[in-house]
Amino acid sequence: MPEWQRQYWDSSLFLSYLTGTETERVEVIQGLLEQYERNGIEIIISSFAIAEVRSIPVVGATTPPDDEGAVETVAYDPQHLRQVRDIFTSPQLEIRVLTPRIAERAAEIGDTFPRLLPPDCVHIATAIEAGADVLFTDDGVGQRRRTGAMLRYDQRIGDGLRIMEPFVPTGPLFDPS
Repeated sequence: MPEWQRQYWDSSLFLSYLTGTETERVEVIQGLLEQYERNGIEIIISSFAIAEVRSIPVVGATTPPDDEGAVETVAYDPQHLRQVRDIFTSPQLEIRVLTPRIAERAAEIGDTFPRLLPPDCVHIATAIEAGADVLFTDDGVGQRRRTGAMLRYDQRIGDGLRIMEPFVPTGPLFDPS
């Protein structure tokens, strides 16, 4: 089995793909989705990711606190939104449910690495539980950079879980080490 076959995707990949604001990132995700459609890779997500991939408010937009209908949200590419929704209902996608066991493991990870947010801990624990080869995330690059960024924990959690920015696997000679 190729080294990058079982990929756990954090919800940030889907959100980056939907907004389409960073062309290079969208191209990488599109390349991965093409491999996925050809059964070249397996994508694993937490059921929690489905809840996270939703409308998000525009940063800095102001609306009255009681008027949810007036909240300005980030625009999504309609074609990409349709594709993501299709992926979420595809029998090919491996969806892992947030079980008490995964939740306990996530809490342990959070106790050990307190800068990680609870959703990050859930994604990491789910990736470990699923036996993923790599956890792909955008959490820690570009606009999403924050103190607890998941990328800083590459090979530090579990049995050395790889936590990386997404890339299209091209073979051992060209893949990041």
